[in-house]
Amino acid sequence: MEMSYLTKPIRRELLQKEIARVTNHGKQESEAPLSPINTPAVSGWNMSELLDRLDDDRDFLCDLLRVFREDSQTNVQRAKKALAEGDLAGVARAAHTLKGMLRSLSMNRAAEKASELENASRQEKGEEAESLLAQLAQALAELSPEVDAQLAEVKA
Repeated sequence: MEMSYLTKPIRRELLQKEIARVTNHGKQESEAPLSPINTPAVSGWNMSELLDRLDDDRDFLCDLLRVFREDSQTNVQRAKKALAEGDLAGVARAAHTLKGMLRSLSMNRAAEKASELENASRQEKGEEAESLLAQLAQALAELSPEVDAQLAEVKA
């Protein structure tokens, strides 16, 4: 019997495919292969990963995205204000909050920018933090149309 290995985190689709392969006892699968589930959008938002974690609950996704829209802008404004006041610890706190929010929503590119901003702020690298905050704001702006599209899709 051929052995396979599934990496963590285990994805439902891959597990189902492996179970089907094993239970077919070597017979040819009649289904088309599954499409890749971790193909991030241009903005770095891995919707497949997020929906998998939410068990494809689109209503819950909408609730999360509504909260995200408001809270992300609030935290960007906090970071900008803190940066203007020279409060790099305040920038780090806002970046940390954004990083967690973005990672939980599988918005990986923006989460990485938030992480870089948090680190630069903690290391008191003000100029780098200023540049990274602008990059983070741009990454969030790029996500905005996708968030709006997801919200509109669920309403339809």
